[in-house]
Amino acid sequence: MIRKIVLQNFMAHESTELELADGLNVLVGPNNIGKSTIAVALKTLARNGNSSFVQRHDAKECAVIVTTSEGHTIQWQKKKSPSYIINGEVKDRLGRGGTPTELDDTLRLAPVEFEDKDFEPHFGEQKSPIFLINRPPSQIAQFFSTTSDAERLVAMQRLHQRKKGDAQSQLKFLEDANQELTKQSECLAPVPILANMVSQMEEDLERISKLDKESAKLLGDLENWKKGSVEASLQNQKLTSLEQLRGLPAFHDEKPLATFLAQVGTAERECEQTHRLAMELSKVIAPPAMHSTEPLEQLYEHLERAYRLQTLGAIRSDCLANLVEPPEVLPESSLAHWLNEYEALLQAAEHSNAQRIELAGLQTPQQPSDTESLQMLIDAMHSHLHASEALLSSQAKIDEESNRLDRLLAEWLNANPTCPTCGTGLTLEMMRRQHFHAGALD
Repeated sequence: MIRKIVLQNFMAHESTELELADGLNVLVGPNNIGKSTIAVALKTLARNGNSSFVQRHDAKECAVIVTTSEGHTIQWQKKKSPSYIINGEVKDRLGRGGTPTELDDTLRLAPVEFEDKDFEPHFGEQKSPIFLINRPPSQIAQFFSTTSDAERLVAMQRLHQRKKGDAQSQLKFLEDANQELTKQSECLAPVPILANMVSQMEEDLERISKLDKESAKLLGDLENWKKGSVEASLQNQKLTSLEQLRGLPAFHDEKPLATFLAQVGTAERECEQTHRLAMELSKVIAPPAMHSTEPLEQLYEHLERAYRLQTLGAIRSDCLANLVEPPEVLPESSLAHWLNEYEALLQAAEHSNAQRIELAGLQTPQQPSDTESLQMLIDAMHSHLHASEALLSSQAKIDEESNRLDRLLAEWLNANPTCPTCGTGLTLEMMRRQHFHAGALD
């Protein structure tokens, strides 16, 4: 049984794949979409007939591939001449209309020979009668007696008759069920009337709800009117009573009273604050006994000296690690004077920066128990702070002078871009490293 049909560049089909189901498969669709081409493709696969018209325009080859339920794969293809591939084995050089010998066994679409004529039970033209319909009964009987598929055709007829009986039984069952449902639906005839009544009742309920809301609003308005009437009556009574009163007495100046009340409020707040302070002071315990801070001060001074020495050693090591061999210098007295001054400023800046780093890295000493020593430490910290501010001011001046020297060097380099002695191109970084030649200085 054929399970899948694949057409490639075959007439109207550029690439079509059909998965077939068990039993009867029917192709339905409008005209000229390629339904009949499926039958032409199967007949071309089974007979290898005239294939001059089946290949699509501008296509180099076309093919028809069929897969059966027995696991066979049969492929008919045409490039220049037709050939077959049956289960992976190529079959070519078949001649006009020739087919491989194993094609009929695998595809099982061979014609039936009878009285020197071939019957075509598998394929039919669109305008030709159904197979054997236009033949006399004697030929039909002879065909069924000679064909190997007679038993299958009879079995198919019996299967059709059994399916027809099952369908009639199903139809009878459905008709009886329909009659039963019709009887049951007769009791539901009043439902539309009830639905109309329910709809009318829902509309009445909606109108009643609106009337209830309007009644509630009117009752609220009535209650408000009653309250307004009572309030108006009270106001009239008050007005009548006030008309009988004499004129207002003379008022005195209220500023002294306001000042007195403000003083009383301030005194009350001060008393409350004093009371809270007394409550908090009552919770304070006596201070612990003080010990001598002299050993701690000595240890602090020793650690401070050690930290300074370590910092200076690290700075010196970093500076020495970056030093390079001095280059040869040329006799440029004015430039040498500027560079010496610039080097002095750089050294002063490095020294100032080292002191600033050293001061910034100092840790806060532990609070001594002796208040006098604590005051001395505070004074020392203030001294260090003033010294740091002085160093920062000096650093700013040094940076300003350094920038001035950089500008002078840049101006000199613009006038002298190359070394007059060796001809090397000069840069600001080279001049900072003192680019001079031996014997050039006076």
